[in-house]
Amino acid sequence: MDRNFIVLLVAFLILAPLAAQNHVGAVQRVLQLDEDQAQELSVLIGSWREVIAPLRREVRELQGRARELLGEPDPDPMAIGLNQLTIQRLRREIAGAEAECRAQFEGLLKSEQQETYERIIRTALATRRMARIIPAFRELGLLQGTRSQPLSTIRQ
Repeated sequence: MDRNFIVLLVAFLILAPLAAQNHVGAVQRVLQLDEDQAQELSVLIGSWREVIAPLRREVRELQGRARELLGEPDPDPMAIGLNQLTIQRLRREIAGAEAECRAQFEGLLKSEQQETYERIIRTALATRRMARIIPAFRELGLLQGTRSQPLSTIRQ
């Protein structure tokens, strides 16, 4: 096996859990959560993950089943439809659990923390909208500091 691959794999296995644990720390720093709030957030996220993990697993299984059904020589429309309806129901359950988790999280926040959190949400939504067009500007060198090719060479 390639030595570089092994080194990268070991680094990933060591650092991945640390990175996952650091998300709560990042939220704590940005929103300036106190220790009690950070602990409540950790418990909340843990509970949320326990709720959605089996739902996501079931969705993946049903998606696999959908591929099987569609791959049959004579696909059964009723079975495909029922499978899709079940997937949609599970996705609604996941979305509901996510919304409940966010609502409980917001309930932990003080007013100034809530304002910061709302700014983060607005920025994330704006970023998502811009994500489709930013690559075009970047590739043309129209975003300062994003490409080594200067704008003057593109105009030529």
